[in-house]
This record gives sequence, C-alpha cells and structure tokens, in this order.
Amino acid sequence: MENVIILHAPADKHFVNLLKALLKYHYIKTQCYIPDQNTDVDISKEIDALIIVISKNFLKFKFSDREHEIFKTQNSEYKIIPLFLDVIKLKSVTSKFKDKQPIDFTECMLTGFQNLFSALGKEFLPVQERSTQGEQKYKTNQRKIVNRREADLLQRMRTGFWKSYSLATGFSEYAELLLGVQQLLTVKESLKNEAVKYNYFDSDGKTCAVDLVLEKSINNVLSEMSNRYFTSAANLIDYIIDDITKTYKVEQIDQRKQSNR
Repeated sequence: MENVIILHAPADKHFVNLLKALLKYHYIKTQCYIPDQNTDVDISKEIDALIIVISKNFLKFKFSDREHEIFKTQNSEYKIIPLFLDVIKLKSVTSKFKDKQPIDFTECMLTGFQNLFSALGKEFLPVQERSTQGEQKYKTNQRKIVNRREADLLQRMRTGFWKSYSLATGFSEYAELLLGVQQLLTVKESLKNEAVKYNYFDSDGKTCAVDLVLEKSINNVLSEMSNRYFTSAANLIDYIIDDITKTYKVEQIDQRKQSNR
C-alpha cells in the first residue's frame, strides 16, 4: 500500500493525527481530504485506499458524487475503508460506502488499528517492534539492586501499583494501552491510591508531593517511549517505578505509626 487518502471531519483531527503518524510509521503515504472544503490534497496520483473516518462529526458533511468520481477515476481498484469512531446506524451513512465492511473503533482502539492495517496488507506494529525493543531497553537501563531491602521495596511497589491500576480502571495490567495524553492521565490517577503509601525524597532530602512525582516520572517515560504508540500497562508501570526509584529515595510509610497518630 503506497498512497492513502483520509477523508474526515475537521473535529476529528486529533484521531486523524494519530492515524497519520501510525501510517507513516508503516511506510504508507497519506493525504487528508475534508468534505465541502478546499484542501491541498493531490488527487492526480493513483491512490490505493480511501480511509473514511465516520463519526457524528463526519455525518454533518456531504460526500458528493463529484468527489467520489474524482477519486474513482484515479484508480478503479482502490479500496474504500470506513472507520466507525462512534456508534452509528448504517442508514445514516452515505450510500457510497454503506455496503462496505466498516472497521469498528468504538469498542477497542487497538483492535480497530489491527483490523485496519490488516485491510491495508500490513501487520500493525509487529511484536518485535512493539514490545521487545522496549523491554530490552528497560532491562538495560534498570539500575542494579544493591540489597534485599531495595528488592523487596521494588516488588511491593510493582504489586501495589499494578493492583491499584486494575482496581481503578477495571483492566488487567497486561492489557494493551495506547500511549495517549488522556490514557496517561488515567494511569496517573489510577496509581495515586498506592503512591501515597510512600514518601519520596529528592537529592537534597526534601519531601516531594506524590502528584509531582507521578507527573514527572510519566513524562520521563513518555519521552523514552516516544517512538511507540502502544505498550502493556504492566510494562508502563514498570518503567514508571524504575524512573521513580532512580530519581527519588523512596520509603514506605509505616501504616502502624500513621494509625497511632
């Protein structure tokens, strides 16, 4: 697949930006086309697929016969691939593509991307690229555990943070996680209940607020994983804990002393 045009509503640009980045990562050229608007899309080239991002926003626009014929004359064999971002009744969808098998993004975005790239003849983020590289880097960067006490602390943090995430979100720590801003905010909030069970001290011995510790560590991890779009929650949490324990001196709060106060 060489040349793909994405037809979408302006309000869906955040999803489309992610889609474009993923297509580029898989060596697929993209152009964008917005109905009823003048765009810079070059339709003089043959296209291999027309991806239509169908949402409630998109249904406000009209995909005209003229536009359909312009696309069709370039390559009579090009694929039309509708993506459903919202739950939409088929009768609401234009007759130009309502008979096509839509790819559903309403239930699971990861499954949606996997099905989309399969339709494009690509494997979505092959396993060795999606996870192995990250795990190897994590193992390489992991600092040496110098004593049994530190090992026990790290294990307690991992177990507690994973459990806190699962209880707060309802997802397994091994579920695939999209590395988006909203998802990372959810991770931060889900870890707070466990993170407050520890004290964090900077290099000057000053106590640091839990919110600040989580925010800085998540930002550091996101920077390290900038070339990836998905990872497992367990892997992300391991990265976060590793960054926290490298940046701060961590001490578990004695709950018995707390309760006696």
